[in-house]
Formats: sequence, C-alpha cells, structure tokens
Amino acid sequence: MSLWNGAWYLAKRDLVKDKSVFLWGILFSGVIILFTLDYLIVRSLEKDHVINLFSIIQNTIIVLLFQTLGFGYDRNYFTKYNQTDFFTRRYSYLSTMPISIKQLILARYIQHTITLVVMYAIIFGITGIWGNLIHPGTLTVVQFIEFMLMWVGYTSLFGSIYIFLELGFHGKIYYAISIVVSISMLVGCIVLGFLQVSVWQVAIDLIVSYGYLVTCASLLLAGVVTWLMIKLLARRMQTRDLYI
Repeated sequence: MSLWNGAWYLAKRDLVKDKSVFLWGILFSGVIILFTLDYLIVRSLEKDHVINLFSIIQNTIIVLLFQTLGFGYDRNYFTKYNQTDFFTRRYSYLSTMPISIKQLILARYIQHTITLVVMYAIIFGITGIWGNLIHPGTLTVVQFIEFMLMWVGYTSLFGSIYIFLELGFHGKIYYAISIVVSISMLVGCIVLGFLQVSVWQVAIDLIVSYGYLVTCASLLLAGVVTWLMIKLLARRMQTRDLYI
C-alpha cells in the first residue's frame, strides 16, 4: 500500500470511528458563531462592565477554540487520565500493525485538514452571510476570504504543534503543556478584555488595513511551523517510548 493510500485509509477509519471530532467541532463552531454574531449588539451597550465581560468571554472563545478545531475530546482523556495514557496506548497499538511512521503522521494531518474544512465552512459560511461581515461597512468579499484564510493559518499553526505533542510525547506531557498554554492564553484574554480590546475586531482591522499581507504572513508562518513539526515528529517517533 502506497504512502498516500495507507494514510488515507487510516484517516478515513479514524474519522468514521471517532465521530467526536465532528461533534465537538460543530459545538465549538456554534459557540464561535454565537459570540461573533452578537459582538455588534453588545458593543452598542453603554455599560462598560458588560462590554468588558463580553470582550473577555469572546476573546477566550475565539483564541482557544480556533486553536483546537479539528481535535476530538474523548471522555477518558479528561476523566480517567491518572489511570490511562490515552494517546500513547492508541499509537502503541498502531505501531504493531504494518503502518509506517510517515503514513501515521500523514493520516493525522489529513484527518485534521478534513475536519477543519468542514468547521470553517460552517463558521465562516454563517458569519459571512448572516453575521454581516461581508458588507461595505466591514469587509468586502475579497477581504472576507483573506480574513478566513488568516484564521486558517492560525488554526493550522497551533494544530501542527498539538499534533506534534500528541504523537511525539506521552499524554501527560501533552496534557500539561496544553493546560499551561490555555492558562497563558486565558490571562492574555482577560487583560485584553479589561482594555476593551476584541481579538476578532483587531483581526478585521488588520485585514482592512493590510489585506493579503496579513493573510500571507499567517499562512506562511503556519506552513513553516507545520513543515518543521513534521520533520521533528518523523525523527521523534522513531525513538519515542510507547510503553505506558
């Protein structure tokens, strides 16, 4: 079986078997849509504490959920993590099968990419049509596409890092790093919220001001990081310990 055929078989198998990827993705997409559609409504309120609270929640939703689109959330990963090493157990099993490391890595990226395509179609299809992002007062159609691709770069960048941690390290290390990153991002979102700074609005303003330059920078950075993570992961998986 060729590299791509084997990777596609694995990716398709995982997508069919683990429907939580799409279920959680749709849930996260709905939350993102909710907090971006209501932005202009809350901004029209005169109470500063309402604006601050909404900005904190909105920033947190956007910054954290866009990072994790394309990932499933198994119940055992959160509720029984002291007793099990979810990811190591899974890849320890796959390592006993006639599957190459390259196929395993490529399959994970294919699975992530397919999920992102679906999630982004939902998020930006709704925010673009019903969220009034596309109109003369906000973004043109071209700017909207640039805006969407900018977020694709953001999600792909963090997604490649998380895939590297997922495949390359024991789950407890992955879990600990994810918690540290989430807490750091949360603190930043709280600070921005009190300053009444919206990450969503800043992203829109950047596209309006600089257009495709922001999009290209985001995609280029994501591409470089993804390439680097794949190279490092291929080396890491040849020597990593798969014992629980």
